[in-house]
Amino acid sequence: MRVSPPVPVPETYSSAYAPFAPRLAGSSSMFGIVDDAPYWNVVMRLYDQDKLVGASDFLAKMGDGYAGSAVPLRRLIESEAKSRREGIQSEIGDHLTLEYIPHEQQDRAEHIGRFVVESVQNLKSRFQWKTDENVLVTLLSIEEDSQWATARYGYCSQKTEYYKICIPFHATNDPHSFYRVFSHEYSHVISLSQSSRRVNHWVGEGFSVYASNDCDDRARDAFISNPHIWLSPERLELQFGPGLDLGSRDKWFAYQQAGWIIRYLAKKHGDHGLMEFLGQYADESILRNLKLLALGESRTRDAVHAEYNTTPQKLFDEVASSLR
Repeated sequence: MRVSPPVPVPETYSSAYAPFAPRLAGSSSMFGIVDDAPYWNVVMRLYDQDKLVGASDFLAKMGDGYAGSAVPLRRLIESEAKSRREGIQSEIGDHLTLEYIPHEQQDRAEHIGRFVVESVQNLKSRFQWKTDENVLVTLLSIEEDSQWATARYGYCSQKTEYYKICIPFHATNDPHSFYRVFSHEYSHVISLSQSSRRVNHWVGEGFSVYASNDCDDRARDAFISNPHIWLSPERLELQFGPGLDLGSRDKWFAYQQAGWIIRYLAKKHGDHGLMEFLGQYADESILRNLKLLALGESRTRDAVHAEYNTTPQKLFDEVASSLR
């Protein structure tokens, strides 16, 4: 069977923003470091506590891990540590703190701070999310704007005492880019909090793509003309694992597929239904856990059935058909 060529997509994918999977301090990192030495656990514990200078200093005395597996981690921590060493922090609103390097952001910091507060208020109002989570927004240094940088599109990570959103310098240069990056990352705070940190990857990413209004018609056209790039629930979930290039074509399609699926769910039960859907993940009742154990079902499958009365696979098929 002849397959039509895919619809062209941009060379760089500014929509490919990723959060770090929730991880307890001391557990294995998302970077796949497998060294048994306890020193890596010390580094990750410091990182989880946002003690970046200590983590960076500790890394300076260590190697790059087996086969260089710690290089992405080193770059990430060094990037955040630079903002910590040279930057200042300012409270810009309730539960919101902005961290930036004064000589790089100059007079823009005050404007960015107001934009952050306004964006948070808009997202909380849109999704009727009333929970207050402490969030630190860090503007990364211009020196970290490079193709080899780790997580160069921005990211959200869960710290011991708060959430941290890191915004690359290039995204602070115009309001549209900043809105997309920040809205995407703050939406991770909403989905993680609403689900008690149990939401799976494609749902969490799809929610952020939808919340930041980043569903792209070019992706929809590609899904229609090339059905083989529309992934099953299991394969889509795997696209968000560690070690994948966030700027790749396949990654961009994965984010877009997740976003279009969540957009479809929002049309069915509204944004309020999405919040109830995310809340299903947080149900830790004995009866719920016994049911999942007895049926051998995933939390995602149960949540999809509870809110939308279908299965993930049937949902994916419905959305694929609706795009035509």
